[in-house]
Amino acid sequence: MDSTTPPPKPVRPEPAVSDPESEPVSKPDQDAEPDQEPEPEQDAEGDQDAESEQDAEPDQDPGPEPRPALAPRPGPALVRTGAGTVPHPPPPDPPSDPPSPVPTSRSWVSPPFNQRSSRSFVFVPEPRPLERLVDLAVVALVALFVDVLAEIAIMLAGPTLAAASRILAEESGMSADTVLDWLLILLHLSTSAPAGMTFMFWLLQARLNAQSLTRVPHRWLKTFILVGWFVPVVNCWLPKQIVDDIWASSRPGGVRGGNIARETHSGLVWAWWILWLLANGMTWLSTWTFAAPGHRGLAASILLNAFFLFPTVVAAILQAAVILRITHFQENHVLRERRLLQERRLALQRSWTERTEETPVGSQ
Repeated sequence: MDSTTPPPKPVRPEPAVSDPESEPVSKPDQDAEPDQEPEPEQDAEGDQDAESEQDAEPDQDPGPEPRPALAPRPGPALVRTGAGTVPHPPPPDPPSDPPSPVPTSRSWVSPPFNQRSSRSFVFVPEPRPLERLVDLAVVALVALFVDVLAEIAIMLAGPTLAAASRILAEESGMSADTVLDWLLILLHLSTSAPAGMTFMFWLLQARLNAQSLTRVPHRWLKTFILVGWFVPVVNCWLPKQIVDDIWASSRPGGVRGGNIARETHSGLVWAWWILWLLANGMTWLSTWTFAAPGHRGLAASILLNAFFLFPTVVAAILQAAVILRITHFQENHVLRERRLLQERRLALQRSWTERTEETPVGSQ
């Protein structure tokens, strides 16, 4: 090195400028160390490059300030015991209010489509259907008509049946009364059993319909509709009470009090029941006269047949009238309920349509 060249002047290095996206250097760190020792000397070329970089970017933004660190989440409190320090569980959260059953928005009121361009449907519950009563009434009336014709034929053929029973008794070795009784039982069952079964099925369906028309309980259970006809002594009054309860529940206005037994009973039901008991009693009484020997027994059977025929036919006519009246009561009630429900449905649809027309489409 030439002796005339002065020694290089020591230059304090400037801090390097970092990228704004990199981790910034906080200013308090620079102020905290003012007496930092200088780094080793650099050559002249490195100093010139550093000075040119500082002159090129004198106003460079150091970047956003670092966000303060979040405070650590407090852990469980510590409880000091004799054996050591045990973490104490945090207190339970306060109970929240139960969810409200009523929605807070109108989304449950307004459907997700335009009501102006679509048809409104309003659900109205339908009444309890009463369909099978008319069909059963028709079947019961037809079976009753056939039964009446068979009873008339049996009564008119009484002397012939008595003579046939004596002939069969001589051939079989049995008594004429026994043969005649079995013959009459078979004839009555072949005609009366279908009529009685259809009438009881109609009565059961009418009872179910009557229970839906009133809140007042009936006097007898549904089981007695079938059992009450076959129990001795009880079958003289229990079936009539069942029919009275059905009549009181099905008539216009229904049951007017809280006790169905105190309701006014129908005279039609009274007349039918009295004649029905009289006709059945006379039918079995006439069978005993058929087996009487001689011309007196035959003449008595003919007179009794002519006399017993009248209550049998009248009782059948009154029974048909009871079936028609109760069926008519219940069908009128169903038609009236359906008409009221139809009017209610139309009123609800009209009010819903008016409401949707008043409400703007955008507000839905």
